[in-house]
Amino acid sequence: MSAFGTSPTMCSLARRSAICRTSQRPPQFGEQLRRFRQRIETPTKHWKISPDDIRNRARRRDYLAALDDMFARTSTADVPWHVVPAEYKWFARVAVAKTVVKALGKGITLGPPPLAPEVVKAAAEILGRKEMAALGLTEPGRAKD
Repeated sequence: MSAFGTSPTMCSLARRSAICRTSQRPPQFGEQLRRFRQRIETPTKHWKISPDDIRNRARRRDYLAALDDMFARTSTADVPWHVVPAEYKWFARVAVAKTVVKALGKGITLGPPPLAPEVVKAAAEILGRKEMAALGLTEPGRAKD
């Protein structure tokens, strides 16, 4: 998972309920420096940087190893983690939405329901053969010609 090298958003989907978890992973090494510089040079962004950001950068490898360990120990077949590159927020949001929709759609028949047998039975009792044929129906128990 560290192969992504980006800030991931992880989604875990369990059975019928969706549980989305997010965790910030440091951006790519060069991108992080670019952001730090922008925050230092832009007065309106000073609030976005703290001494902890600088200290945490020095422990980057430990932090990434801990995240990988967490994924390995907590991801299961029933409740998997999905790591989504989140360097670009728009991409991460689309990827997470697709993951949620895919997981929620498992085991659900997406599409219109089949025609109820009661409808065919009622048509066979009330309509003549020509009307049944015009509707594309056959009498129950009788194959189409």
